[in-house]
Amino acid sequence: MRYENIREVPYPYKGMCAISSDAEYTSQEILDWLIAYLNTDEKTPLGYGVDLDFAASIFFFSDNPLHTSIYDSLEVDSKETPYANTLRDYIKYGYIDTNHAYGDFNIHHNFNRTHALKVYEMLSKHSLSLPIFTNHGNGEPKAMQHNIGFAPNHNGSNPDSIAYHTDLFSAGGGAFIWSDDWVIEKFPRISLAGNITSTQDGRQLGSSTILQKLFCGDGDYDFFTRYRSTGCIAPTFQTFNYQIQSIDWETFYNQSSVVIFYQHFGSFYVANAKNIPTTLELLKKFPFYLTGFKFLKEEQEKGNLLVLKTSKLLRYCKMYMSTKVESILKDNKLTLSIHNYETIEDMSFFDGLTIYVENYKNIALQCFYKDKPLKFIYNGLDARGKYSITLDSKQGEYYGMG
Repeated sequence: MRYENIREVPYPYKGMCAISSDAEYTSQEILDWLIAYLNTDEKTPLGYGVDLDFAASIFFFSDNPLHTSIYDSLEVDSKETPYANTLRDYIKYGYIDTNHAYGDFNIHHNFNRTHALKVYEMLSKHSLSLPIFTNHGNGEPKAMQHNIGFAPNHNGSNPDSIAYHTDLFSAGGGAFIWSDDWVIEKFPRISLAGNITSTQDGRQLGSSTILQKLFCGDGDYDFFTRYRSTGCIAPTFQTFNYQIQSIDWETFYNQSSVVIFYQHFGSFYVANAKNIPTTLELLKKFPFYLTGFKFLKEEQEKGNLLVLKTSKLLRYCKMYMSTKVESILKDNKLTLSIHNYETIEDMSFFDGLTIYVENYKNIALQCFYKDKPLKFIYNGLDARGKYSITLDSKQGEYYGMG
């Protein structure tokens, strides 16, 4: 009943998606290209960009020349790389929103809390924050000790471990965590409408949610799900088209669904246990592998699919799942009262919330969170034949007429 007058996704869209790409093998050249190609419509080395909304992840520490990073080794006393200022700018402007487990500690298992302290001191100095943490590792317990989750070797949220760091994560503006066992194969069994959908072969039922608050070690954290669909092999650039094609989009839209694609765009493919890094030369030679991005662009232009960076999508889902709207009509005035059990300071938290309203004529409409008026815009009829308003703190108005 809480959602009966709330549209699952912002008008006019039928579903939402994001791309969460881990930092492995992402060179600075490829990162620069990805950010320009996916976030602008400007001319790039691979043609005009698709003008979507994408944010990447970052390794802070790395001694692998194939990875871009802020620090030039895995040691705590590492020096900054020539790319450090560019990477900080990407964080500042929202083009990087994810800390991918601090760095590539697969071979040298020397991570400890001092690494995290150095990172968060640097971020604080530059007034930066990263809302997302994602796990990384090759499966060896020592290589994954600083991960967060529920396996015995996930000690990032264990105050008694030398790898403890989630207190720094939350104090530094962190909000969302992906743990390495939170993946979905085949059909993304996610629906903001509350429906239970089936996997692609129809034999299994699932009711996975894209976001779930759970107690982990030292506190409550928002864990989220990523869609892999590549079995036990981590997804690479060559699998992205397949990931998109594996979704039954008609059902996806009918269920008002949400998906976060799990990727490693820095790795083009894996052969004989060897990673082949993505290069501009490879993508120019095989432009077919860019068609997935073009599909997302076309679906967004059609008003079907809203593509957001992962942090924006997760914030929307958190807002949607925690919001209730009360509607009162009195004296030719329709008042919408927003209720939420989170602590809300910035009213932009509600941006995108779309509320169904009757097409009243000559009736004033206003919307409040507690005693604070909220800006909104009117929408036309959607695919359900209903009118709505969408909260928008930048372009909306405080009052409206039906």
